[in-house]
Amino acid sequence: MDKKFFNGLAVGSIVTMVATLGVVTIIRNSQVVDSGALTKFDQVTSIIERKYYGEYTEDDILAGMLSGSCFNLDKYSAYLTLEDYVDAVDPDQEFCGIGIYSSFNKYTKVYKVSNCFEGGPADRAGLRRGDIIEAIDGYDVYDMELDTVSRLIRGEPGTTVTLKVLRDDELLDIDVVREPVEAPFVTTYQLSNDIGFVQIRNFEGTVADEFEAALEELGPVKGLIIDLRGNTGGVVDCYRDVMSKLLPTCTIETSVYKDGSRVPVVCESDIKAVGYKIVVLVDGSTASCAESMTQCLVDLVGAKVVGEPTYGKGVFQEYFVVDSDSVLRLTTGYMESPNGVVWNEVGIKPDVAVEAEYLGDDFEQAVLLNEAPVRAAYDLLGEMLIEEFRAYVKPLS
Repeated sequence: MDKKFFNGLAVGSIVTMVATLGVVTIIRNSQVVDSGALTKFDQVTSIIERKYYGEYTEDDILAGMLSGSCFNLDKYSAYLTLEDYVDAVDPDQEFCGIGIYSSFNKYTKVYKVSNCFEGGPADRAGLRRGDIIEAIDGYDVYDMELDTVSRLIRGEPGTTVTLKVLRDDELLDIDVVREPVEAPFVTTYQLSNDIGFVQIRNFEGTVADEFEAALEELGPVKGLIIDLRGNTGGVVDCYRDVMSKLLPTCTIETSVYKDGSRVPVVCESDIKAVGYKIVVLVDGSTASCAESMTQCLVDLVGAKVVGEPTYGKGVFQEYFVVDSDSVLRLTTGYMESPNGVVWNEVGIKPDVAVEAEYLGDDFEQAVLLNEAPVRAAYDLLGEMLIEEFRAYVKPLS
């Protein structure tokens, strides 16, 4: 991807910095950097020039200064090089995975393999469901950001990634060769005549079409379990398109900016009424658009939530061009549900708290209803359908 990708990006108020060792010119309409700070910078760079033993370039100093400008902001804001930007947002990059889904526990701060694609690279290498990922290529991933973990695992086809995993009480190093892994965004099962199960793994690509096809495949079920465990979010437009297959035309969230302006996110739909009782499955990896979907369904259709508290990412970012080699990713606002709920940092607490465990005898091959959260969601949805039935049955006179 060449540098013309910058054309068309929204450009905000940009800080122009031209640096040489010992001289910085800052052009901006703010008081963030004063003459005292510039004097400190001059002093630091002068000492580096005179005393530092190793090798460096002027660009090294400038890049470090720019990266540090976001260091004490929130954890989502960052100064990105062109390479970092392409890695983060380019949908056409040829990066491959290893064929796993993982979940994050926000209390223990660890990542656990929740599923391996059968016959996929991780499965062939010996990775198992339930393995705790402790390090990736030597990088400790304890409490690491979800996107960072994903980027460490992904890479060019044919390259190898080494995972250090904890299995029972044993530490193992497992080498997995990255390769293209085709996995659907949506998976569906019919659990009974009245209850369907739909798992949405991410809001990207063809997810809306796959979700629509899943609902058509389930047919006239009365209850729907929507599994958003491990769903870290994705693209707002894809999320909106998914909701248009489920809800009548409505506001599904509102973006609130620093200046107080409020921009509703509206899904346009031909649906006249919601046709299901809904239970949403969540865990500590459920984040961003997946949290928005969860809270929206709670607000608008009275959905119930089962599982573990969600991640708590309720803010959004925009990209601002600095120059032809760098971009600023900045948190510019937060998301609010239709009923005014804000979940950033606090997450969404389930109505029924259930930790991930398997109830079947065979941990490796546990069927869907042997997963404790799924079983709890199924039982709760059955109770909701019974109550709905009772509400429509008139007592005999």
